[in-house]
Amino acid sequence: GTAALQLLVPAAFALLAACGGGGGVTGSIASVAGASSLACADGCGTALVTLTDADGDFTSYTVDVTAVTLKRADGAVVQVLPSKQRIDFAQLVNTSELLASLPVPRGEYVSGSITVDYTNAAIAVEVGGQSKTATVVDANGAAPGVVQLELQLDTANRVRIETGRRSRLALDFNLAASNTVDLAATPPKVTVKPFVVASLVPAENKDLRVRGGVASVDTAGSKYVVDVKPFREGSATSGQATVITTAQTTFEING
Repeated sequence: GTAALQLLVPAAFALLAACGGGGGVTGSIASVAGASSLACADGCGTALVTLTDADGDFTSYTVDVTAVTLKRADGAVVQVLPSKQRIDFAQLVNTSELLASLPVPRGEYVSGSITVDYTNAAIAVEVGGQSKTATVVDANGAAPGVVQLELQLDTANRVRIETGRRSRLALDFNLAASNTVDLAATPPKVTVKPFVVASLVPAENKDLRVRGGVASVDTAGSKYVVDVKPFREGSATSGQATVITTAQTTFEING
């Protein structure tokens, strides 16, 4: 089944506030449901969605993230995750991953959601210095299945996408707050209640990883464009990101 949970919204929360300059928007528009005429003809901004994790003593926490959406005030829903991503959140403790960099139609967005599928979850914890596969249940002791986490934004913190602007949405899937671990059980038991913090402010002291193929290179402008493909999952790309280099930039090629 599908459960709906509320996301934590900090008091100082500001989602997708503008953080970049103007310029053209590149890449395919995010997929849209509920408004067939919604398009970049009326102007688009770019949503930069990053994902990280707070430490939770897991050796593996692999689940499928099937959707990340934003809902506009007029009811139009924008899907900013082009394809399902299988993610091991235990590997994101020290790193943020660029999940999407997609054009989003301008306007005021009042809510959002993230859908996590536990059906094929692979979760392991450390017991006595060894990694042990855990049994995964929800608060009722049943298999978690698909969990949709809904985000309702108050009037002061609504998402305003502006034409030609880049905006940041940082998501932190907090494993420590999302799970209760029973190490005395055989096998260990993990009770899940997903908990995600969304923020304008990116995670401090964490590298931002951008994966994907190189789309173009501008040597004179000291920059290149990446077709974003987070976690190397699926055939679809998640938009494009421009990487600006400096004299201090280093490259590692074939080790």
